[in-house]
Amino acid sequence: PAPTKLGETHAHILRKPTFYLLAVAFGGQVFVNVGYTTWMATFLHENYGLTLASAGFHSTFWHFLAAAAGVIAGARVADRWHSRRAAIRLEIKCLGLLLGAPFIAVLAWSPGLNVVFVGLAGFGFFRGLYDSNLFAALFDVVEPRYRSTAAGLMLSAAFVTGASAPLALGWIKTVSGLEAGLLLLAGVFAAAGIVLLAARQFTFRRDQ
Repeated sequence: PAPTKLGETHAHILRKPTFYLLAVAFGGQVFVNVGYTTWMATFLHENYGLTLASAGFHSTFWHFLAAAAGVIAGARVADRWHSRRAAIRLEIKCLGLLLGAPFIAVLAWSPGLNVVFVGLAGFGFFRGLYDSNLFAALFDVVEPRYRSTAAGLMLSAAFVTGASAPLALGWIKTVSGLEAGLLLLAGVFAAAGIVLLAARQFTFRRDQ
């Protein structure tokens, strides 16, 4: 087949409203992930007296262990149901964000360290659900020959957004404490889920 032209590629991608909504949601998710990764160990160290080594371990272990399970579960469900439910990949991403947000809030409101570990695992599992269909949902609305460019555009926009998270949480920490920063992350995660819900309801069927 003839190579695609740059203008043709961008015209195809950028006339899809679902692409913009997926990119906005991914930007929110990356903002949360970067903010979490940057500050969670500090939160555990300062609020629960863990050594920096222990705080670093616990801030990642429970989260990523559960995220691995979430990725596998989300991918399995999406592949199994896609032939019967066209929007399943988008729906799983949406559920991952909406159900993951309360677990981030638990981290800020937790009465004890064991509950924090539950929050870390819950957040990780539902983040894994979202990640399992990150590009598959995008590819549901983009033709195969344009998919690499679409993925690159979505990644670029999200990483620019995510780069602001450490600074934002650092400022919030000096003003209100990291608990407020974690609540911000929960709110951003939920807002990203609402954006995907809007895509499911209003744009996906037309763009598919």
